[in-house]
Formats: sequence, structure tokens, C-alpha cells
Amino acid sequence: MLTLHPLLDFTDCSIDEEGGSIDSSPSYWYEGHCPQSADLLRLPRTRMSEEIARGLMQYLAADDSYDREGKMYGILLVEMPWGEQRILKAFSGLLNGSSVVDGWVPPIPGRSRVALTEARTLAQLEAMKQELIALNQLPQRQEYAALLSEFELQLQVLNARHRNCKQQRDEQRQLSSQTLAGDTLLIALEKLNQESRLEGIECRQLKRQRDAILQPLKKIVEAANERMRVLKQGRKELSRQLQAEMHAAYTLVNFLGKSRSIQELMPTNSIPTGTGDCCAPKLLHCAAANNLKPLAMAEFWWGPPSGDKVPGEFYGACSDRCQPLMGFLLSGLPQNPIVSGPKAYPAFTSSANSKSLSKASSKKSVNQSFNGGIESRPTSQTFRGGLEAHPTTHQNNHGGTGILPVTDRSWGAPDAQPLLPTTPTPTPHNSSKQSWWNGHLARYRSLLGRARCPSHKSQKICWNEHLASHQSPGNAANCL
Repeated sequence: MLTLHPLLDFTDCSIDEEGGSIDSSPSYWYEGHCPQSADLLRLPRTRMSEEIARGLMQYLAADDSYDREGKMYGILLVEMPWGEQRILKAFSGLLNGSSVVDGWVPPIPGRSRVALTEARTLAQLEAMKQELIALNQLPQRQEYAALLSEFELQLQVLNARHRNCKQQRDEQRQLSSQTLAGDTLLIALEKLNQESRLEGIECRQLKRQRDAILQPLKKIVEAANERMRVLKQGRKELSRQLQAEMHAAYTLVNFLGKSRSIQELMPTNSIPTGTGDCCAPKLLHCAAANNLKPLAMAEFWWGPPSGDKVPGEFYGACSDRCQPLMGFLLSGLPQNPIVSGPKAYPAFTSSANSKSLSKASSKKSVNQSFNGGIESRPTSQTFRGGLEAHPTTHQNNHGGTGILPVTDRSWGAPDAQPLLPTTPTPTPHNSSKQSWWNGHLARYRSLLGRARCPSHKSQKICWNEHLASHQSPGNAANCL
């Protein structure tokens, strides 16, 4: 069962220190080109998502088990089909040797289809690994290395002594040439040459002795090295074959409801190991598969440093594994100019009890749907079950989240009554009142989607009471 965390599980980020909404200016964009339209699609990492991620860091810091291995972690801020915001969290690869951990987003589906092949291949890989270890620790290998080092030292000592003797012989030859003549000189020079030949014989004998002792050991070591080379190549081929089958079985879903295997989405013959196991693909796939609308995402490193990865630092999508998947995963809805630029945000006025849209901004935002710099599942699709929503005392997040809430409420909660139709039933009043009534209801729906109504009742109760008390434009004349 999928776990959806309320915002307060990781941060109290609804209101900043000055009482305003958390700044939603993106510090990074997850982006890619749609495979069909080639449009650039984007999902932001905002200040709010970073604050939520820091809350997750505090959760990880409280448990030493998360410090044993360094890996990427990520959060995805999502909107439920009825407008409530929740958090998904994920880890890359395996967590303490497991791919499925309670409270975390599950791995991309498809592994079960290759489970038998995977188990058989992993057993073969393990057997090869153990054989490699045994071959690398052969007693003959260590004996050969020790003897080789000993003979090399003996040769070095011998060569040093022979060089010294040769230098003395050269001096004697020069002196004999100056002081001796005739047969006496020839006898002296021959004696020196004989000493040189004897030294050469001594060096060759030591080398023959070395070869006689080391050669059998060397053959054993060379055979072991060849076997290790074959095993390593075999392990590489087995791993590549298993990865190819897993990538063909792993199926990603986007917000258009389309599914593709990782093998179809990645460039041919260039799929890195671990593709699809990173946080971003797991989070986006999970959101699409469960009809959740992504608002912002953040990924960070936790655990021992590795290469350029520093604990607590935020990082974007990796270029080789994740970036090629982003275009497909984000496919669904066009970009939202509201997130892309601050000028597109409607103005908010804050009070002690609530925040409401200004009249000028509300007119502009009537019937404006949230497109989020992300993709979104079509509203005709219904929300599938299987989600576990953690209980929380804040029924509606009424602080500024830095992300403009959805005003398209056509996704109904499973247990909620349908909201007001887009066009209310006409009443026999003049056109100016009817026009005002349409604008009034649209504005009320926008306020309700933001957080709470002015009387701070729940959305469902407030909306039903509002409809019951205002059955016509005339009855609603003094509302708000």
C-alpha cells in the first residue's frame, strides 16, 4: 500500500516567518522534451520542496541505519484528486538490501516478470564471484610472488657486485697496459677476462635456478589469471543480459496514461546499470500510476560522501540514467505559466484567520486550471484506490504553499458529493445579476480550492451549506 505523508510530517512550511507564503521560485527544473510533440516539459524544485526535503533529512539523521551507505533520496509534492497536498518519498536503488520498504515509494513494476531469471542469474553471478575470490587468493599466487621478490633481490645484489668487479678489472687492464708487455700482458689480460666470464656464468646460473623454481608456479598463476579473465567477461555478459531483460520488463507510466519500457525510452545499446532505480523516475511513475498531480520535486544525497556527492546537498536528474526518461515521464499537460513566472501569480491578501484572493486577481483566475510546469492525468480519469493517507489534524492546508492550487475540481474525492457544475442553472433574473452570480460562484470555488471558506468549515460542509443558502442570485447578493 502506498504511503502519502501530510506536509506537517516533514515541515511546517505553510507560513513563513513574516506571515507570507513560502517562496515558490524554482531553484532547478526537471525537464525533458515530449516524445510526441517535442515540447519542453518542466517540473520545478522550489523552496518549499527543499524545505520538505530538509525535514526528511532530519528524519534520516535520527536513524543511524541511513548513514551506512550513501545514496540519493527524494520527495515529490503532489496534489490528491480532491485538492489536498501530500508528499511521496523515495530512495535510489536498494535501502539496506531491500527494494520494497514500508513508507517509501515502491520500485518500478516489472521485476516480478523476470524474477526467476533474475534469481538464476544472481546465483550464477555469486558463484562466479566466489570462484574469482578463490582464484585471487591461490596459495601458489602468494608463493610465486614471494619467491619472485626474493630472486629479484638476489639478482640486484649480484649485479651490484659484478659492476664493482668490472670497474676494478677495467682499472687493472689500464694499469697492466702501462706496466706490462709481451706474454706477461697477455696472461694478465686473459686472467681478467676469465673473471668476467665466471661472473656471467654465476648470473646465468642464478637465473636458471630462479626459472626452475618459479616456472611451475607461474604456469598455475597464469592459468588462474586466464580463468579469472573468462569469469569476469562472463559476469559482464550475464549482467548485461539480465539488465536488458529487466529494462524490457520495467514499464513506466506517464500522465497521459501511456506506458513504455525503459528499453524503448533509452538510446540503443547504451542503457547504464541502475536505470529506472533513481528517485525521480520512481516518484513520477508512482504519481502517474496513482492519479496524483506533481507540484514540485527535490532530490538530495545522504550518507557517506561519494565522488562529488555531499550529504545534504541537492542534485538534479542524472544525465545518463534519468534525463533521457524525463520527457516521457512528464508528458501529459502543457506548461503552466503560473509556475514559470512570478507575474502570473494572482495577488493574495493575508489576515489573522485566512488568505483570500483579491477581487482583481480572482476575476483573472476564474476557470483557470492548474497546469503546473508539469504533466497531469486527464480529468476524465478517476482516482484509483490503494493509497494510505496518514491522518492529520490540518484537514486543509490553508497556508501559502508556493504552488498555486488547482482550480479544476473535476477530479472528485471518492466519498465526496459532486461539486457545482461549471455553469449554474439559469434563473429568471436580469442578465447583470446572472453574470454576477456566475462570477461569484467561480470565485467561491477558487477560494474553496485554495484552503478554507471564510467561516473556516471543511470544504464539503461549507460548499453544501453555501449552495443550500444561495439557490439563486438574489439570495446570494450579500455573500462575501
